[in-house]
Amino acid sequence: MYRLSPPTSIGASWSATDLYNFRGAPHDGENSLAPALLDPHGNIFGSTDLGGSGSGSGDNICGSFALIQGCGTIFELSPQSDGSWTETVLHAFQGSGDGQQPIGRLAQEAAGNIYGVTSYDGVSGAGLVFELRPPAQSGGAWTETVIYQFGQNSGDGLSPAGGLVRDSKGNLYGETFLGGGACNCGAVYRLSPPTQKGGSWTETILYSFTGGSDGQNPNGDLSIDPSGNLYGITTTGELSSNGTVYQLSPPASGQTWTLTTLHAFQGNGDGSVPAGGITLDKKGNLYGVTRFGGDASSTTGCSYESMGCGTIYQVSPSSSGWTKHTLLLFHSNDPVGTNPFVGLVFGRGGALYGSIGINAYQLTLPGK
Repeated sequence: MYRLSPPTSIGASWSATDLYNFRGAPHDGENSLAPALLDPHGNIFGSTDLGGSGSGSGDNICGSFALIQGCGTIFELSPQSDGSWTETVLHAFQGSGDGQQPIGRLAQEAAGNIYGVTSYDGVSGAGLVFELRPPAQSGGAWTETVIYQFGQNSGDGLSPAGGLVRDSKGNLYGETFLGGGACNCGAVYRLSPPTQKGGSWTETILYSFTGGSDGQNPNGDLSIDPSGNLYGITTTGELSSNGTVYQLSPPASGQTWTLTTLHAFQGNGDGSVPAGGITLDKKGNLYGVTRFGGDASSTTGCSYESMGCGTIYQVSPSSSGWTKHTLLLFHSNDPVGTNPFVGLVFGRGGALYGSIGINAYQLTLPGK
């Protein structure tokens, strides 16, 4: 885990500080891919999809191939008065009913409870949603509770493909890569908190993808606007095998949510296979990356060379609909890298930040 600090003078370089170096199983986590969560006290919470003390059970063996690497962890990094950081493993998944391989963004409520998703384990092995509660007394252990297991019902989502976003009422939203109906094309779900203490969370499938113009196989973290609209991406689809950006709007009345395809990627210069979810600004503009597409004439050195090196895009609302703009085309000789798969975040001054591999980059928008 590292921190990048902006320069103190114009034209100077950013400075990188290592906050913590993970040791891997059985000590702590390994392979941290999800966005970090920063609380008001400056503590950092995150997940690793490998590492920890778990090894699974039965046919469910954590790790890759024959190498046992652990089932993943949830960790906290806390700043110390001497400038150092202390890591605490809040939960090491065991892969035996408590979850395996956490994925995507964590969500936190005011009381300090943390919510997250694992890709595997649960009653059908199709993943689950968990809650981590802080200890009642200082120095105590965090408590994990499984609040939902996917695959319990016909038409349920399977294999979560991103983390969680939380609304003002405490509802949690996420998406699954598979399940959701006969197409098995994925779904968007909502988990509503119990109405009384000790009760169960309630899952509702808000939308099941059909593989047509709506796309299929959603992937990445969702974003939510003040009106409760959800925004996300799909990676493929019958009419657009290159993926889509979509909006899912809550019903004015009744129970049916409405999906609108805001953009269907066309490949080549338009981009192909969006990744990392959607970043939303205060004006309602959407930003994201595509893994492929871009400059078709400059593909040497890119993964899947014939598909291009990737793009950064913007989808903007207007009175006549939504308009997609390509902000950047990655090239084979880009020093930052090619084929991005991690989403974007906003920084000071409205600049966008992202990373590819070990390199971080800044994208300054016109007028910023």
